[in-house]
Amino acid sequence: MPLWVYVRLVLVLAVAVSACLAPLEPRATPPIGWGTLVFVFVFFLVGLVPILALQRFNRWSAPTWHRPSWKLNPLSFREPLQFFHLCAWVFLAQGAVTLFRLLISSASFYVEALVPLVMGVSTMLGIRLSMFMFRSKMASGT
Repeated sequence: MPLWVYVRLVLVLAVAVSACLAPLEPRATPPIGWGTLVFVFVFFLVGLVPILALQRFNRWSAPTWHRPSWKLNPLSFREPLQFFHLCAWVFLAQGAVTLFRLLISSASFYVEALVPLVMGVSTMLGIRLSMFMFRSKMASGT
């Protein structure tokens, strides 16, 4: 297995373990509601496009970008999709573990528990949207 697969797995597992240790209680003041959750979803989905648009025209960016892959370096400034792909997986791991813990515990549900999961899903969708919008920048066959 390539080195970057191990690096990504370690990061995702470390976040999953840390989510196991976090308290199951709302911490935001004021509490996060459904409207804020929708805002987070839209912000991460739409907010990723301008960031990648800047990178699209960055002269230090790779001439073509590769489809997000666990095998590629997520810390390369030349391939910004790789970094956001890793971030999305980290958010998804934290959110899934938190939600699972909440479902099997006696703690009451709170909307804030869904924030990492929503961030992960919307980042993944933002990557897909960006790949479509900047398809001329994508490597052929990817």
